[in-house]
Amino acid sequence: NSDLTCLMLTGLVRNRALAPISIWWPKSKLHLHSYLNGIVCNDGATVYATFDVKLSGKVTVYTNPKKAAINDGINLSGEGLCFKLFYVKPDSYSGVVKKGQGIGTLLPMQSVYPGITSHVLVQMCDKSDPTKYF
Repeated sequence: NSDLTCLMLTGLVRNRALAPISIWWPKSKLHLHSYLNGIVCNDGATVYATFDVKLSGKVTVYTNPKKAAINDGINLSGEGLCFKLFYVKPDSYSGVVKKGQGIGTLLPMQSVYPGITSHVLVQMCDKSDPTKYF
C-alpha cells in the first residue's frame, strides 16, 4: 500500500518532493546545517532501505519535552555514506538492514506540528549537502 510505505535512499522515494533547506540554529554561534527536508511519508509509514545500511545508534532530535513524540532518529552508513534520519523510530539502533527491509516507522509529526507535510529529514554526518546523494 503506497500510503503506508516510504522508500528512500539513493533517490527511490515514493511521493518524492525533495526540498533542500538550510537551517540556522541560534546558539552561542550560528551554524549552518544542510538537510534534505521533504522525503514525504504519512505518519506511521514504514521507511525501507533501498541499499544495505549499518545502524549506528540513536539520534536525539530535540531537547524540548513538548516534541517527545517525534524525538527519535538513527545514525546510518552504507554505500560509502554516513547520514542521519530524523523523525524515524527505527526497529533497531544497531545491526544491518538489507536492501528492501524496513528501517523503521515515521513518527507522528501531526501530533507536534498539526498540518505539516509529514516527512523524513536526512542529514549527512559531515553536514554537507545531502541532495547529491538522495
